[in-house]
Amino acid sequence: MIRPDYILSYWIIAWYIAYMMGILTHNPKWALELEVVGNIGILIALIYSKVPMKKVLLVFLSVLLFKVIPLWTIWHTKIKPTDIHATIGVFLMFIGWLLWEKELDVLYQMLTKIVYLQNELPEIYLLNQVFR
Repeated sequence: MIRPDYILSYWIIAWYIAYMMGILTHNPKWALELEVVGNIGILIALIYSKVPMKKVLLVFLSVLLFKVIPLWTIWHTKIKPTDIHATIGVFLMFIGWLLWEKELDVLYQMLTKIVYLQNELPEIYLLNQVFR
């Protein structure tokens, strides 16, 4: 299974939680919007590739729970330039972390695991266990 710290989505969810708790002041809305757009692309690719509908629904449920619902809870907030800078900063820290850990190839591995729907991404594994 891919470690959660090698998955950008978890960094953004942690940022969202810290923002909601008032620990961080930079708004993760733009990061969540980018993630939703990217995940819609992944869902379209899965449907186009004729992946079994159960697998597509698991990915859709994951996107809904971990991206759409958090985005919906902060939809009313405004994105400031500092929030965009923070998003870029989080992304650069994430890439830096992967370089530090010598795990930059994990980005390709994740894409492969999504396309072939291997249950090695934590949320897909969990949802697959729940909806057997």
